[in-house]
Amino acid sequence: MTKTLYRVSYGLLRREADREDAVQETILRAWERLPTLRSTEYFETWVVRILINECYAIGRRNRRVV
Repeated sequence: MTKTLYRVSYGLLRREADREDAVQETILRAWERLPTLRSTEYFETWVVRILINECYAIGRRNRRVV
């Protein structure tokens, strides 16, 4: 599962540190929001979606810094 998360983050973020932060934050958010998961068969899709949103958020934060 972690390899999948890292591969997805690799496609969305340039910096290694940002990728690692995104994966770590995703795991934390998924753990905190696990009760909101409707069906366990969609767990991987759900976690990857959290990761994609986190990568976009990190990308937006990085664009603001000049």
